[in-house]
Amino acid sequence: MRVFSAKMFNMMTIALSAIFFLSIAVATISSIQEESRIALEFQQMLQDVNDYNYNHLLENTTNNDIDDSTTSEAMFTNGTDAFLYGYYNYINSPTYYVESQGISTNTVAGIVTITTLSKNVMIKFADGSACYELITYEQGNTYGRTSAKQIYYDKLSNLVYMRDTKDVKEINNDLISSYTRPWEYDSVEYFVEEIGIIPGESIYNFSKKAIIDETYYKEVKVNGVIKEYQTQIVSNATLAGKPFARVANYIGKATQMPVVTQMIENVIINADGILKALVLDDKYELKTKVPVLGEKTVYCASKSTYRFITLGGELPVSQPDVSNAHPR
Repeated sequence: MRVFSAKMFNMMTIALSAIFFLSIAVATISSIQEESRIALEFQQMLQDVNDYNYNHLLENTTNNDIDDSTTSEAMFTNGTDAFLYGYYNYINSPTYYVESQGISTNTVAGIVTITTLSKNVMIKFADGSACYELITYEQGNTYGRTSAKQIYYDKLSNLVYMRDTKDVKEINNDLISSYTRPWEYDSVEYFVEEIGIIPGESIYNFSKKAIIDETYYKEVKVNGVIKEYQTQIVSNATLAGKPFARVANYIGKATQMPVVTQMIENVIINADGILKALVLDDKYELKTKVPVLGEKTVYCASKSTYRFITLGGELPVSQPDVSNAHPR
């Protein structure tokens, strides 16, 4: 007795083939939709960069003159190499002035959601000194998340100077801090033990080893000439986020070391390999003492946009005056 006829076998083959090709079509459509979504993110990044430069009267020094009569060879064959080249060019630059602005959504044990704005200013001076300012702002300051810390490493004295304030205001979509307390200083060793890094060092360990996936890469050309490179990178949160976790531990007053669970980087690099914009999409968890609620686990989703105002050029600010500082 025949269980399957040739006709039935052919019908099953046709059905399975239809399912197979349908799944391929669905996967292809999903991939196209995801690529379109990422492309829109890069359009928004470019608009944000242009708006920022316009509002701060900055020239867009990352734009290159395009010669219509020539073509150019790509510096990179993939987004991973482009990202790492641009990032380490920034970190190893003899001077830089970089600002980041971000927003964090912090969920406390599924009970309360706290939204905080952030602004970080990172400056490296020609003599090796460096200054960081870390600002957070919570509307209404219900949970005491509004504060600013300024940290200055003086290469000559090999000391770290610090001051803090809770006087932070949001003015025209910018966070402005005001300090009245004097500078305090301590040894580099104390500061590294307290935070894990000193100003001038990266708060991320980006490397080829730490990159999990390159989910988007595009060479943007005008008349055959490369204008910039765009890429989205997914990093291993444990490898790349170790110093970031220590900084989050310090800023968040955590009771134990935070756990970084996601690190995604959207990056625009201009034609000569210089970083134009960087958006970091991070997630992490930390335990901290929350007013009224006590010690709770806080689940944090943070998105920050880095703007590279000066890399290797003349800085728009001078080094802080710490002549009246006293020991910590």
